[in-house]
Amino acid sequence: MRAYFDTSDQAKREEIRAKIEELIGRQFDVRQQRSRRTIQKLERRIERLKERLERRPEHRQELLGRELEMRLQPPDLPARPAGRDPLRRSDGPPSRRDRP
Repeated sequence: MRAYFDTSDQAKREEIRAKIEELIGRQFDVRQQRSRRTIQKLERRIERLKERLERRPEHRQELLGRELEMRLQPPDLPARPAGRDPLRRSDGPPSRRDRP
C-alpha cells in the first residue's frame, strides 16, 4: 500500500494496484474456504446430534433409571457414577451440583 502512495508513476501505480487486487482476492478466497469448512464441521456435528437424539428413545428406560438413581443418592455420595455414559452429553439435565 505504501509503495502505491509513494510513487507518482501512473504505470507503476497500476502494477501495484493489480498486485494489491490479487492479494485481496486471495484473502477473499481463503475466507470463503474457511467459512465452508466451518459450515461442514457444523453440519457433521448437527448430524451426530440428530443421530444421538434418534437413539435416545431406545434407551429411555435405562437413562431414566440412571437419572433416578443419581438423584436418589444421599448427599454425601458422589453425584455421578464413575464411567462415561456414551448416550449422555452436556446437553442433558443439570447435575445435582449445577442446581441451586
